[in-house]
Amino acid sequence: MTKLAVLAVAGLAAAASANPHLSATNGNAIAPTQVVNLLDVADVSLSNSRSNEWNIQLTFNQDINYTFGFPNATVFVIDLAAVVGKPAGAEAYIHAIGWNTTHTAFSPSWLSEFRIEFTDAGATTGVGLSPSGTAGSGGPENNNSGGSKVDLVGLGLDFTLNPGLLHLTLWDTFNDFGGGNEGVLLAGSWVSIGTKIVPAPGALALLGLGGLASIRRRR
Repeated sequence: MTKLAVLAVAGLAAAASANPHLSATNGNAIAPTQVVNLLDVADVSLSNSRSNEWNIQLTFNQDINYTFGFPNATVFVIDLAAVVGKPAGAEAYIHAIGWNTTHTAFSPSWLSEFRIEFTDAGATTGVGLSPSGTAGSGGPENNNSGGSKVDLVGLGLDFTLNPGLLHLTLWDTFNDFGGGNEGVLLAGSWVSIGTKIVPAPGALALLGLGGLASIRRRR
């Protein structure tokens, strides 16, 4: 069972309606029934704020179903380091996330039951997002982080992936359909991740040697 310690997200702009929540993920290792390369269903855009720090935006190019139960959901996997041109699997520190999501809940499922998890392979490290607080069905409803990313550090929810494989899971927390699809995240929705790629120890050693050689040359 995935345990959720819910924290209200404070300081979001008024556009981020319906009371979104972020929570620490503290679940058991799971064997997902479906694992999909995130790049097969989402387009990537990048911006580099400073050395080894990146904003990665993932825009879904197709509708994605919400299914009841974390282990039953489709898990979308992406190698964050490889996407930004760093060595595959390098450690990734996640310090912020943003979102602009539009989804529909099939009656009697509620929009507030939908979760998007950003975790490691075992779902023991990471953060979960409930975009909507709407206690009801229907839609489409848009929820967003107010045009910017939420600082996970300030909430005590920042985390590190080692290896840097992000597992993105969309699921429904309440069973209304006996395991069927509870709703849908609509194409065009996106999430963004603020991450710092951490060089492998070997790379750090090489950087240190390079700095030492530079000092010696200056002498």
